[in-house]
Amino acid sequence: LSFAEGSCHRLRYEVRDYKGNLATHRFVVRALAAPKEQEPAEPLAGIDHRGIPVSYFKRNLIEQNGFKALLEESTLYDNDLMLYSVAPYKGLLSPLHTLTLQQHDLPPHKSFTVRLLIPALQDTTLIDKLVIVSINGDRLNALATKRKGDYLEAHPRVFGGFGISIDTVPPTIRAVNFKSGQRCPAVLKVKVRDNLSGINEYHCYINGTWVLSEHDGKTATLHISTRNTLPPGKNEVRRQVTDVAGNQTETTFTLVQ
Repeated sequence: LSFAEGSCHRLRYEVRDYKGNLATHRFVVRALAAPKEQEPAEPLAGIDHRGIPVSYFKRNLIEQNGFKALLEESTLYDNDLMLYSVAPYKGLLSPLHTLTLQQHDLPPHKSFTVRLLIPALQDTTLIDKLVIVSINGDRLNALATKRKGDYLEAHPRVFGGFGISIDTVPPTIRAVNFKSGQRCPAVLKVKVRDNLSGINEYHCYINGTWVLSEHDGKTATLHISTRNTLPPGKNEVRRQVTDVAGNQTETTFTLVQ
């Protein structure tokens, strides 16, 4: 395929198997112009009802109300107008900052950077439990968050609403195929879940010795093999799970081999 320089094209691929099942994939491509010298990012001008002009071939910086969004070159598929709004949102520690494109209903070509000013907290030890969240309906989706000076930083892959929440709730651990005091199965299955920031670390110890755990992300289940690891009699199995915000849960079971 060949395209004229600077033109934008919508492509659709269709593939059928011998049973006639159809798979379709749609995407947009643009033939980029010759590379231009990169210009330093500067805050864009004030907001009006027409939106903020953003360009696909250079860096764009939106900076308003303690919120920053940096879109590197080629983050967008075409020049557009970015609509920005800010409003209170129940349950957040910051206002909800919303970004939407006015002319093209397309996701960004790659991740971009958002930074939100860290709110004042009475208990400053909770700063490490702050996370940037995106809003999907009434659901909060935590983004991988880092602290950058007085700001929190994340790298979303979609436009929408962004705010700051706090995660002080530890993960949950639930045994699936065993109970304390019972005989031990060949493979222990344990459900681990977190309400917001997500699971960061998990460890299992049998009689005080660390053993390998395998995490199935699709089913949120840990699998721990006990083959050749348990001596006859009673054995202590301890599970320890920590989320991204540092909240930790630990449970201990006694199993018989």
